[in-house]
Amino acid sequence: MFQPISVCLYYLDIRKGKHKPFERYNIPVYTAGHIYDKGFTERFYNILQKFRYATSNHFGSYGFYAVEMEIPFFIYGQKPKMVNNGDPNCPEKEYDPLMEFKQLKKATTLFDETRTTISDDQKKFVEAELGVHDGISRTKTAFILYASFFKWVFSRSSIYYFISLMYRK
Repeated sequence: MFQPISVCLYYLDIRKGKHKPFERYNIPVYTAGHIYDKGFTERFYNILQKFRYATSNHFGSYGFYAVEMEIPFFIYGQKPKMVNNGDPNCPEKEYDPLMEFKQLKKATTLFDETRTTISDDQKKFVEAELGVHDGISRTKTAFILYASFFKWVFSRSSIYYFISLMYRK
């Protein structure tokens, strides 16, 4: 049902040669590059749109991307060993992210079953986390932008700036 299989790896894993075992078995390997490279999101979506299902042994942003594209996502496989080497947002050294992050635990519970469809609960969770229904109207956005602009224009520092421009030679 979930055939053919492909693998998408982070670019550092490719650099470390972690793609080689998959290639030995003729399993296609993809990468969208570094997350901060221009076009990463578009490249990732272009890869993802080729598939009917997505899975990983851990929940990450790719789960949100898949469900947002209406591609069923599920967690499958051995739980990864997480080791922190300097991220101030995580505990030092080896840790269990499910014990540290409430939303990750909720996501893992929601997606911890092999599925061929997206449940209503999964869809609601992803939409809430992505803020799909949290936008504001065009009118409110315009008001906020104009109010911010006028606040800046009439601030003390901008008035001094405009005065200094008038007296420059």
